[in-house]
Amino acid sequence: MSGATRYPLIGGADLSAALAASLGVPDAAVAVADGALPLLDRLLLAYLRPGDEVVMAWRSYEAYPLSVQVAGGRSVQVPLTDSGAHDLAAMAAAIGPSTRVAIVCNPNNPTGTVVPWSALSDFLDAVPPDVLVVLDEAYTEYDARSRPASMSVPELARRGNVVVLRTLLQGARARRPARGLPGLVSAEVAGRSDPSSRPSRSRRWPSPPPWPRSPTRRCSPLAWRPPARSARG
Repeated sequence: MSGATRYPLIGGADLSAALAASLGVPDAAVAVADGALPLLDRLLLAYLRPGDEVVMAWRSYEAYPLSVQVAGGRSVQVPLTDSGAHDLAAMAAAIGPSTRVAIVCNPNNPTGTVVPWSALSDFLDAVPPDVLVVLDEAYTEYDARSRPASMSVPELARRGNVVVLRTLLQGARARRPARGLPGLVSAEVAGRSDPSSRPSRSRRWPSPPPWPRSPTRRCSPLAWRPPARSARG
């Protein structure tokens, strides 16, 4: 592929701009990396201080507790319901003075359950403004439900304390089988464009983020265009 012999780019401004236009948010509101986990790791490193808490459902994505531990935080794991879904009311109740981040994996990995939009809206309303909510939507393309306008990425970003993680490879897999392509995985995080206006006690979030993006991984999402879906955010 053209450019595959070159060193990775820093930031991926062209990819960020294309994704921002697709999502309907400012360019500065989007950051890209080689997968969702590197983005989550940097979010946690930016927002957590030693001993800060991260509320999450459990079980959920197995890397969450490890990422929290590496960032110096402490995982507060809220059991899933009997149906394997997030108990958002219990997660909201678990948020305390030391909570800095809450993670919602929707659809959940590994149970495949989804969070009702109304319940997610109530949860976001209940979360204090100085707690960052990470909506991990790596598998959102497997969710066939209509998405209300209030849950669109621009509306979520306007809340000021919500970021959305998405990946390219999982979305491509949802529409057609894709095997043996981990080298093409890309991810973006979308949130409020001005870090200084976030209700956060930390100001270490870089803008734009200096995360290398290889030419191959940068070109794959630029070349891939998902079919339009009128009900998606």
